[in-house]
Amino acid sequence: MTWVRRRYRGNKVWVLVDEAEHAVLDDRGLASLRYKPDDERTYTIRASEIAPVGAEPPDDTIHAWVALAAEPDRVGAVLGWRDQRREISRALDEGLTAEDPVVRALVLVLGEIRRKDLPVRLHVEGADVLERRARTGPGYVLALATAVARFADLAFVEAASEEEILCATRLARAEGSGS
Repeated sequence: MTWVRRRYRGNKVWVLVDEAEHAVLDDRGLASLRYKPDDERTYTIRASEIAPVGAEPPDDTIHAWVALAAEPDRVGAVLGWRDQRREISRALDEGLTAEDPVVRALVLVLGEIRRKDLPVRLHVEGADVLERRARTGPGYVLALATAVARFADLAFVEAASEEEILCATRLARAEGSGS
């Protein structure tokens, strides 16, 4: 076993590898990392976060494709981060203060995103309309402001991926299924 140069979250680090140059994993499935080759301090990290030195750091943007059911009392969403996908199908909470079902859906989906420090892109049909309404309707701004303010970098994007929107729509129509 030897320490070799790798990339971790945009930084060059040293990772313990075997003869085949694969990261050596402990019993928890974590790899060992050092920031300096002669430093005795080691840290454990997920092997999926290690990349070759010449590789670009992975895109950490969280994408959320959001759709409402035909009767706007359910929301379906597909959350994507790197190569992971999570599907959400929920009834809209009547307890939310916003009357607009789109706002209630967005607030619900934003509440499902745990990492507030990563960039978030909400893929929703009519993204430009949402932004215009947010600027002109104080109720719209008030309802979304709390949810949106928790994120370091959040933007509305016009839904571009047919596959994710179809999946989100299917989830919105799924009665009683949860995620």
